[in-house]
Amino acid sequence: MLIEYKYEIAWGLYLLCALGFFGLMWPVFHRIPWRGVRRFFKALLAVLLFTPAASVPAENFLAPATLVFAYEALTGDMELAIQAGMLLGLAFVALLGVLLLETLFRRLLQSPSQDE
Repeated sequence: MLIEYKYEIAWGLYLLCALGFFGLMWPVFHRIPWRGVRRFFKALLAVLLFTPAASVPAENFLAPATLVFAYEALTGDMELAIQAGMLLGLAFVALLGVLLLETLFRRLLQSPSQDE
């Protein structure tokens, strides 16, 4: 039974460990005094930990994009490394877009009495 589900078990263990690491970093991030910088680093860590990429495209297996990028770049398969890097870059651009939209909405919805 374990052999049949080893891909799912590996993903489950990775997600559990990544969530644990993210939780351990939470108090570290709260030492950063600026809210915008703190939110950026939290979101950046989430992108780095939770963005998937194709590790074996022929068999449709996924793995964390940071691990795929590092492994494929070290072994010399630059096509998969570039693909994983592009996915990380797109996720980073999406992160910046969401943070900018959040900042814009916060400023638009802020009441005028708080500005004075």
